[in-house]
Amino acid sequence: MKDTINHRFLGVAPKFLLPFLLSALVAVLLACGGGSEPPAASSTDSGGGGTAPEPTAMAAAPATGGGSGAQLETQGESFEFQLVCINRSVAACELVNSFFVPEVAERTNGQVQFVISSFPELGIAGGDTLRLVEDNTLEVAEVYSGYVGGDLPLLDIGNLWGLSPSEEAHLELSDAIHEDLVRVLKETTGGQPIMRHYYPNQFIFSRDELDSLSQFEGKQIRQHSTILGDLLAGLGAEGQFVAFADVYTALERGVLDAGVTGGEPGHSQRWYEVTDYLYGPIIGSVAVAYFTMGSDSWSQLPPDIQQIILDVGEEHEKLARKTLIEEWNVYSVEANVESGMIHRPFSDEVQTKMREVALNVILPNWVERTGGPDSDAARLYNDKVAPILGVAINPDGSAKELDGAMMSGSMEQAELVSQGEDIDIQLVCINRTGNPCTLIYSTEAEHGIDGFIKRVYDRTEGQVDFQISSFPELGLAGPDSLRLIEDRTMELAEIYSGYIGGDLPIIDMANLWGLYPDPATNFAVIDATREDIHSIIEEQSNGIVVMENYYESNYYFSSRPLNSLADFEGLKTRSHSTVLSDLLAGMGADPQFMAFADVYTGLERGVLDAAVSCGTCGSGVRWYEVTDYLVGPIVAIGVTWITMNKDVWDSIPPDLQAIIKEEGERHQRTSREWVETVWSDEGISENTEGGMEYIEFNQEVRDALFQAGRNNVLPKWVERTGGPNSEAVQIYNEKAAPIIGVRVGPDGQAEDIN
Repeated sequence: MKDTINHRFLGVAPKFLLPFLLSALVAVLLACGGGSEPPAASSTDSGGGGTAPEPTAMAAAPATGGGSGAQLETQGESFEFQLVCINRSVAACELVNSFFVPEVAERTNGQVQFVISSFPELGIAGGDTLRLVEDNTLEVAEVYSGYVGGDLPLLDIGNLWGLSPSEEAHLELSDAIHEDLVRVLKETTGGQPIMRHYYPNQFIFSRDELDSLSQFEGKQIRQHSTILGDLLAGLGAEGQFVAFADVYTALERGVLDAGVTGGEPGHSQRWYEVTDYLYGPIIGSVAVAYFTMGSDSWSQLPPDIQQIILDVGEEHEKLARKTLIEEWNVYSVEANVESGMIHRPFSDEVQTKMREVALNVILPNWVERTGGPDSDAARLYNDKVAPILGVAINPDGSAKELDGAMMSGSMEQAELVSQGEDIDIQLVCINRTGNPCTLIYSTEAEHGIDGFIKRVYDRTEGQVDFQISSFPELGLAGPDSLRLIEDRTMELAEIYSGYIGGDLPIIDMANLWGLYPDPATNFAVIDATREDIHSIIEEQSNGIVVMENYYESNYYFSSRPLNSLADFEGLKTRSHSTVLSDLLAGMGADPQFMAFADVYTGLERGVLDAAVSCGTCGSGVRWYEVTDYLVGPIVAIGVTWITMNKDVWDSIPPDLQAIIKEEGERHQRTSREWVETVWSDEGISENTEGGMEYIEFNQEVRDALFQAGRNNVLPKWVERTGGPNSEAVQIYNEKAAPIIGVRVGPDGQAEDIN
């Protein structure tokens, strides 16, 4: 259990920070072309350049048994494969060696062993990776687009640096194109991608100041990809390909004026000794690589072992992404500043020019390399990437900025015009200690990231100041939230369907738990019904939905193990919504409504046998002290709508409204990202560290949950909304049913869609 809620945010979790320092220091070498040993460094040297402790990635690893839960059937086999990293000292390879390799060995009872090697050790070049995997010279190898983009430029679609408005957007586009890149790598190499890995954003380590464009003119700056070369040239610099191990000497002797790499590897190579200024990061320059297995190696594995490798690979991806968010990015700046460097973000002038270069040079050049605007790569970009970045490809191959694009984190397009305004608004969360609310009021100093309130305050120059509060502090009840916003008792508050579903059952449309096989389906329904739900909330509350909040899936905190459906029979279980009660009843349990603050005592005294809540929600109030088993998860992404009274909203000048909306969108996407990559894992780890035993639902229970959702939750919801001809059911059948595969029939019962 972490000591404080702050530990759930970036860069401040003591149990994760030290084990990952070395990984953090070398993390981005993949994106830097590093292939040789770093310059010698004394472990006793001052200035923060000492040798970091060895990484122990297992400290933050997901619990065993994740993924699809493939069961081992094969016995008595023995397979050994060489797994080739770009460099065995980089964080990617360290993480592979400390998590992926031993985890696969354990889950296959030692039948599969991966032996780590690297490009320098084998004397191979990154540009040859695709061919070497294709002809099975390499059994498993790391493929990075910066190396192979010349041969397969489509792979650069995820690394078009300068186009992403934020890291959140960049990670979202990585997810959007993931399946396509896996398919392309399969087709190109004939092999099987087994996992992807992430590397933090890029910085410029410079001997001289680079505050203005004129200071870039003629500068010799080390680059490591064609995309980066285009960006530097557009700024007026001259990009130079220099081996990573040679950069220190080149900077020291003045052959180079600056070098581009991630903050951690630059620090690990002691570039702070030969440069004075750290500029960046380049927004959205996270690099993604794929570990890919050759066809000969993959085909000799039995299906059950293949699935186990893919399962562990998926867990490895989550661990790498979690580490990127929690550790690497924060350390990028802190380590170099502590070692004497001056950190400066890029100036507005440079940022504007980067954007111009990305639009007018990087994207068109990439389109040309892929075969033009009619290429498969360009069509894929327009289909899946353009809506996220807000930039499309024109028929002539040029870039076009989209109006009203669904841009993650927004581009901060709204300009501040107002002066002298003094707007104080109370923002009321369900619970101020919950992760989603803490993210709203987080600050970089305390939590590692500036949240919604701080960002709005800074961008409005203090003219808009939100004050955080909560329902318990104000003595207010969740079911009254719509009315309290309407009559302006609350100016800005979090609305949850579990509270208002009794009065307004249509609002439960996005939270019909039990019907969703996975979080992706749950999120897809939330997205599909968003416009309708927002409209209903705004009409009922006389309000404006500013942003959404997301809570991770729910678990049973149980006093007894729940291994079979029979174990749920008569289980007195605390519920927090009508939909959840219907689901519990459908599983044979006895749902009980009880105030959240009273649940601990109810569990302690045996009044309750179990309680259902999100993992971190339960650990935050120490339910692990009064229950023994954490069972789940129920796929139950909780979505809430943070809504402002319309009269209050209308009193705010338009430019400040636009800033609030942009920052609301940024928060919404960050909350969604962290649900899957940070909070869901913490829901397990915090409770197991508190002494609970984690039991993952078996197939029997998962099937029963779906049947309870299909045959109990959905029909009862239909009845509450007014029957099968209600507006709610019409929207459900049109927008949600095709995603779930279950519609409402004329009799109000569930029907499977063939």
